[in-house]
Amino acid sequence: MRQVTRVFVLVALIAGFFSLFGANPSFSMSQNCTATHCYSVKYDSYTAAAGSIDNLNNMYLTPGSASASSPFFFNSENWIGNGNGWVETGIVNGWNFAYNEGAYAYFEFDATTSGHESGWWYYDYTTPDGTNHTTQISRSPSANVWYVYFDGNLVAGSQNVGFWTGQPIVGGECYCNTTGEYADTFSQTVYDVNSSNGQIEVWPGAAGYLIHAGMNGGDYGTYWVWNAP
Repeated sequence: MRQVTRVFVLVALIAGFFSLFGANPSFSMSQNCTATHCYSVKYDSYTAAAGSIDNLNNMYLTPGSASASSPFFFNSENWIGNGNGWVETGIVNGWNFAYNEGAYAYFEFDATTSGHESGWWYYDYTTPDGTNHTTQISRSPSANVWYVYFDGNLVAGSQNVGFWTGQPIVGGECYCNTTGEYADTFSQTVYDVNSSNGQIEVWPGAAGYLIHAGMNGGDYGTYWVWNAP
């Protein structure tokens, strides 16, 4: 199921990604992704969650082009992680070496800071139709292993990623060629999961915000809105 590494994601990114929490709040930017690797994300300041729930739109996004020689991607993501690793799920449009194809699909991906990445695993192909769906990352019965749910159905499991509680993050990630990337407006409504696998709404009163290296974003309490015009 996990055949190759997502070679263009640097494992060192995870340390920088989580260390950026605590930056001054930012609520909007009006520019395209001018760097190769861009984000528009919302951090939860609660770093001991047992999972993350994301109600997201199935909207259109594109990295501009994607091929084996130019393995670009554009994602709408739901993350949980800490300094030991991370687990993510959401929508991707991009190149996948494991499948040797470009696709628009729902995916699961996980990694550890020791350098072991799972590679993308597609659990459903899709087309952008504006429908709303729910992704959830929650603890499995095995310590440090996480389950991914799509519309309430179990669709994937992570490797042992070395952590049992983490910091939820949602938003857009673009590894793009900087000339043709685009994303419709995505609205991501987010909730944490507690140790009893229950949904808790802590983001509105305790949230950190970050927009990094281009793209638009805006905070509306329980949800994060972003795009890349």
